[in-house]
Amino acid sequence: MARATDRGTITRFSHHRKAEVEELLITDARLKEVEDALRQYLKLMLGRGRVRDSSHPESLYAQSLYCFAAIMYSRCFAPGRRKKLEIGGITNLTDRDRELHESVRRLRNQYFAHAVADEEGTHVFLYANPGERMPSCFSVMHVALVGDGNSTARRFLAMVAKIRKFLAKRISEAGDEMAEAFFGKSATWRKYATKGKSGT
Repeated sequence: MARATDRGTITRFSHHRKAEVEELLITDARLKEVEDALRQYLKLMLGRGRVRDSSHPESLYAQSLYCFAAIMYSRCFAPGRRKKLEIGGITNLTDRDRELHESVRRLRNQYFAHAVADEEGTHVFLYANPGERMPSCFSVMHVALVGDGNSTARRFLAMVAKIRKFLAKRISEAGDEMAEAFFGKSATWRKYATKGKSGT
């Protein structure tokens, strides 16, 4: 079935590798969003610690970025409607990357998505005005895990880049087969996937 758009005509088609390519492309798109969130997080958190006063506006934004990154990343490896990635099948990761993978998933499961963890709490202090010895009131401080620290966030970003590189190779392999089927023997996914994008 063809559908005309202002940029050309798009047509549904069948190929035995099409579903695989679509799955890989959506996973890659999610991981691109993870990269974008981690880059924003690192810009915001430059020189700051992993636990901050949660009432500070920058803390809320940074925590939202890291939370989004951890959840979207974990979703790529979770069972569901789509075929999940298997961390063991990604050949270009180191043992240290695999440990980080488990750490990110644990953070998502134990902190961002479920019950209160040790990294979150409220503390009540006695407060004395500057120059006074006697407390004049209580001071309440809410603390929350903003992220996993800048060095870990940089490692997380580097690991996601490795996974995207692995996916790009798989997309090209399956896409090349489709391109040859429709555009001839020397056709490649890279050449034909960039032409005529409809965005609809």
